Amino acid sequence: MANTYGIEAINRFDFNKIYGLDIDSPASIYTLLKFSQLSGAKFELLNNSNSAILANNQDLEITTSYVTGYFTKQDNASISYLPEDINIKNPIRMLFLGDMMLDRYVAQKIKEQGIDYLFSELEKQNFFDNYNLVAANLEGAVTNSGVHYPPAMGNDFAFDPQIIKELKNYNFSFFNLANNHLTDQGEQGIVETRDNLDELGFYYS
Repeated sequence: MANTYGIEAINRFDFNKIYGLDIDSPASIYTLLKFSQLSGAKFELLNNSNSAILANNQDLEITTSYVTGYFTKQDNASISYLPEDINIKNPIRMLFLGDMMLDRYVAQKIKEQGIDYLFSELEKQNFFDNYNLVAANLEGAVTNSGVHYPPAMGNDFAFDPQIIKELKNYNFSFFNLANNHLTDQGEQGIVETRDNLDELGFYYS
């Protein structure tokens, strides 16, 4: 998103601007903002960056912006405008993470040091505990043994099912596949992705 414009829209709960932002899923942001507004929550900005900064390459012609933050309920927000029937004592707790890419250098590091290399610090803080559902956007196909099928592309991702299987150790149970990398390995990759996720016991959409 255009950082300043997007952050301002989120801070002000400006729903009219949401569908004008250059983001993957305006509907998801709209839903999150509406729920947070009804809950009396406030947005707290953690970080505002882009892919050129993260890659330490200011010459990138095309960059992706990143806005990281969270919502907190204010002390004086004692009134909730949510329907009474969802103000329950034992709410369903869900953790939705962003894009997950487990190929290339990431896959190499996992093979060398194990998947704990990615998640151990979060696990020490019980980051993944006590959720009914942990989900992520799986940015690639889950092919048999992680093979790549022709034709090769610039951004061409395929994940090994054995790596995906290990995500269960961190309570992952659901993956979104509706992204531009599901088709990286063609129709065969899509079929194998569904078959492998089914066999591993993951839910997906």
